[in-house]
Amino acid sequence: MLKTRKKAIALACMLSGCAQVEVRNADVGPGGTVTTEAHTKNAVLGWIPSVTPGNRPGIDHWTRIRVIAPEGATECRSGSLFSRGGPQAKGKPDKDRAVMLTAREGDRTAHFACDTPGGEIKRSVDASVFQLPPTANGWTFGKFYVLPPLVHMDPREPDAEARWAAIAAEVCPAISDGPSTLPCQAGMMERFKAVDLAH
Repeated sequence: MLKTRKKAIALACMLSGCAQVEVRNADVGPGGTVTTEAHTKNAVLGWIPSVTPGNRPGIDHWTRIRVIAPEGATECRSGSLFSRGGPQAKGKPDKDRAVMLTAREGDRTAHFACDTPGGEIKRSVDASVFQLPPTANGWTFGKFYVLPPLVHMDPREPDAEARWAAIAAEVCPAISDGPSTLPCQAGMMERFKAVDLAH
């Protein structure tokens, strides 16, 4: 009886828009992962037999991206009509015109828009594809679509090359011989830079 009542309350809460969402690692650096968990969604759908702690429907992962806004931009956003921008979907550029936004981890394209005195400026950038080599016993894994940690709304920015040189050390500090995160795998930063600067 108590479990049924909790499910009914959770369903009513979800339908009325009072879902509780927990955000973890919100201040992670560019290229890092922010995780959101919608507890109400998990409570409502948790009865489905295929739902386990590892694949709960209320958990989402988002890549944090440093976006360099155009001159005079007052606000920038991530996301599009078909893909949400995540827990940090909008923000105001700082004195260096940088704003941290999120896009869904694994998306093949990230979409951004900035408001300027001359109107809205939009930009979309593709993820880079990475595939892990086969394991010693021959197992292979699927492709990973990895979004860049840095995006210039104008790829012709004069300081873009310098920003890429600086962010490479920030995202992948030389603290180990074998970088563990996908953005730090061999050749990934070069691919991100080529996509961003449209080389």
